[in-house]
Amino acid sequence: MGKMKTDASKKKILIVFPYYMGPDSTGSSGVKRIVLELLNGFDKERYEFFIAAPARGPFDDDFQSQGASMFYLGEKKHLVMRRSKNPFYILVLYPLFLL
Repeated sequence: MGKMKTDASKKKILIVFPYYMGPDSTGSSGVKRIVLELLNGFDKERYEFFIAAPARGPFDDDFQSQGASMFYLGEKKHLVMRRSKNPFYILVLYPLFLL
């Protein structure tokens, strides 16, 4: 897996979208709305967004249209969110090569 090209002058923000939405998924999602509001609320000249998702899904185009880069973890299920003292626990499970 290669590294994504990033703009060194921008701060990077990683959003983990933990829900698998298969190709047959329809409708809207409250999480999708929140992510889109978050993407719209930040200055794209200063911030660069990356979204980690289990697999390709129906919301990807919406996220990308707001300037986010998608990163797929190759899972066909929801990401398991476990309680942990370490808030970066998911990065241990799924190391991301974004930087």
